[in-house]
Amino acid sequence: MPHRRARSAPVIVDAAGEFQTTYAATGGSGYLVRPDGYLGFRATPIGTAALRNHLERVFAAQTPTHLSW
Repeated sequence: MPHRRARSAPVIVDAAGEFQTTYAATGGSGYLVRPDGYLGFRATPIGTAALRNHLERVFAAQTPTHLSW
């Protein structure tokens, strides 16, 4: 069975430094921008555990209680 590669999230490069200036971003910072343009998560330093916890809370809040898997 061939190995499947996970798709990575899009990465936006702030070449002009506008995002960095607006949000005081530093090296090692991670930001998650929601589809509506709002900042949904920010961490310095970025870590997978913190991001995972945030996403679990967000998606758990959107799961109707009558739909238990």
